[in-house]
Amino acid sequence: MIKLWIGAKLAIIVTNPKYIEKILTSPAAIEKDSVYDFIGLVGNGLFVRNGKEWQDLRKPLDKLLTKKMVESNLDMFHEKSIKLCNVLNKYAKTGENFNVRHYITNFTTDALSVSTFGHDLNEIEKDNHNISELIDCVIENLVKVVKNFINVIYLPLATISNEGKRLKEICKSLWKLSCENPN
Repeated sequence: MIKLWIGAKLAIIVTNPKYIEKILTSPAAIEKDSVYDFIGLVGNGLFVRNGKEWQDLRKPLDKLLTKKMVESNLDMFHEKSIKLCNVLNKYAKTGENFNVRHYITNFTTDALSVSTFGHDLNEIEKDNHNISELIDCVIENLVKVVKNFINVIYLPLATISNEGKRLKEICKSLWKLSCENPN
């Protein structure tokens, strides 16, 4: 355990896995200190998400990743981990840059495919599909659908209310200002 003062705040860094597990599984430790808001600028994983968000993300996984399921697939997780290490070892030997997200996505897809559907895609070694790119494409298209919904359905209906009419007038004024030639 390491104690560190950051300004007026005492930070305690826990390194013992037994204590880390106790903290991560304790319902009393669900909210994180405000210092994590700044750490969140560089990522949004387990250690920087606030407790409520993490709890909401974990609910579906808790049903899928039961102790029995993990134990019954331990050999498969080990096999997939070895394959991933072998693929990443090629980059370690050459010093070539690579996108780790791509390989972690392939590992996750392979593991979920085998454990859930009983079908081995072997994307780690074959790398037939750029799964992370496909996921990005799906998300981009979903955003477009939501945007179109807002433009086609919500905004026309919003003008019915007084607030909507005022918003429309403000938008017209801003549009005129942006189109005027200052010369």
